[in-house]
Amino acid sequence: MVKLSWDTQGRIALKDYRKERWRHFFYCLIPVGLFIVGTIAAVSVHPAVGIGIYAVGAILLFYYRYRFLQVMVKRLHDMNMSGKVLILSPIIMLVVLAALVVFVVYSVSSGSVGPVVDKWFGDNSGMTGLIFILPITAFNLYLRYQMNREGTYGANRYGAPPGVAQANLF
Repeated sequence: MVKLSWDTQGRIALKDYRKERWRHFFYCLIPVGLFIVGTIAAVSVHPAVGIGIYAVGAILLFYYRYRFLQVMVKRLHDMNMSGKVLILSPIIMLVVLAALVVFVVYSVSSGSVGPVVDKWFGDNSGMTGLIFILPITAFNLYLRYQMNREGTYGANRYGAPPGVAQANLF
């Protein structure tokens, strides 16, 4: 387990990154579960209850994503790259989350999911959805490739290799 501080200084080795990636995946199951419960509550109980549960899930998701972005910046530092490319990640996440909230609000207001799916993914809007998804997919594939490369050998502009001067990095 990698001890995380609240900064992005230093480097993280590939094997430690992979462990943190799996931990992040399992932590993100909690907000996803809250989103599912929020959708059920919005349809069956009251929309305000669903929105409240969604808000808690969104806060947790942003927190977990922020912590994992710190790990990703350290991973990019291990390859002697700047973490500034990750500025796009929260923007993409906000767009996807906003689309999900709009989808739920339209679903609740129409009483079912069917008309909303037909409206968004019908004959006229298929290309619009594809144009929205392709840049996100390309960016995620680029990040996946970068995160799974070996780091630079020896010291680089972000510090010593992981494990060499571990006490100074945290």
